[in-house]
Amino acid sequence: MISTLYKATSLLLLLPTLAFAAIGEVTDYSGSGAVERDEGFEVYEVTNGLGVESMDTVVTEKGKVRIDFIDDTRVDITEHSRLIIDDFVYDPASQEGSLSLKAGLGTIRYASGKIAKNSRQRVRIETPSAVVGVRGTDFAMIVDEIGGSMVTLLPSCDTNGDCIVGEISVTSDVGTVIMNQAFQTTIVRAAGSSPTKPVILDISEDDMNNMLIIRKAKPYDPDGEIAVQEAILSFESQGYNEETGTRLEIREGNWILERHDYANGQYWQLTLDNGNGYNIAWQQGDAEFFDYRLGDGINSIYIRQSPG
Repeated sequence: MISTLYKATSLLLLLPTLAFAAIGEVTDYSGSGAVERDEGFEVYEVTNGLGVESMDTVVTEKGKVRIDFIDDTRVDITEHSRLIIDDFVYDPASQEGSLSLKAGLGTIRYASGKIAKNSRQRVRIETPSAVVGVRGTDFAMIVDEIGGSMVTLLPSCDTNGDCIVGEISVTSDVGTVIMNQAFQTTIVRAAGSSPTKPVILDISEDDMNNMLIIRKAKPYDPDGEIAVQEAILSFESQGYNEETGTRLEIREGNWILERHDYANGQYWQLTLDNGNGYNIAWQQGDAEFFDYRLGDGINSIYIRQSPG
């Protein structure tokens, strides 16, 4: 009995060392956000300098958070997002380790650090529908409320305008695609669906620049400081969109989005507050579209109209 009590006491004495091992910190934030720890029993309001640990969950509402890890990995979490730091191990001497993140909701931008450079097979980024294998590069991903994922490969650029493009794999339960061209994008609607054939995003030059994670030094420079601009991944241009068959107007602080299916006599219209962000999917007759986005947020809307 005495021996058992002694072992339990020794174990408890070790816990503080493990529980407070910071693996990174919040280096920038705006709006509201929180770090949940110990399965939600501890909740910390996001502030600059707040340390993060393995198994923490970062949650934002109308806020944005930047986290820099001790290996120089950087993660930007935008509004209405949820990210779990599932595992982080790093040896500064060898600059090797392992990293596992789980994105449950929202928009996440990732910039590789030393682990991805030196132990790329040990970097794993998961969503409910896909696993992203990182091979020393940057990417952005959007996860909707039903677990669908859109992943975009980003170039790694410095302030001199020098860019390199790495490679990522996107894998579901039934297929894998490899992306190695800047702004290639794939969509995985569910874990049981194959990733779509990668296509290069057709967005303006300004929007491309706004997606980048800009480094003040050469890509992967361990001493480089990084600045970021906002990502703009949306269909916010007014008028008729030939790709989606929708028409958008901006009126009195609202987006008015509508779509006609003249062949089947169907029609829908949405009036949405343009102070929020939306991820819209629809099936109307034989037409379907996923990941139509307005604004910076991820309130999900699904419309289904079957032929009458």
